[in-house]
Amino acid sequence: MSWVMLGIAGLMELVFVLFLEKSHKQGKKMWLFVSVGAMIVSIYILGRVTEFIPLGVAYAVWTGLGSLLSVGYGILFLGESKRPLRLFFVLLIVIGVIGIKTFG
Repeated sequence: MSWVMLGIAGLMELVFVLFLEKSHKQGKKMWLFVSVGAMIVSIYILGRVTEFIPLGVAYAVWTGLGSLLSVGYGILFLGESKRPLRLFFVLLIVIGVIGIKTFG
């Protein structure tokens, strides 16, 4: 269950980034409040998860998942670059998180 909660925390990090970008583009404070709320929820869940998963592993998975989802969203929906070298470095993040989980 703690891994599911960690996944939810990572998703909330994506929500944070999406609404932060929406707030910036539209200039509406409502989206900024949604963004900050999502980050608060994400950090709260991360804190709770560290009772069951070591901090270093939980943090690496949390940031890695948030980064992966943000980059993926940018590529799929915002027309951001999907150059091979960029994708290679995203893959390195995934490999690093798997390595920390496996050997941590």
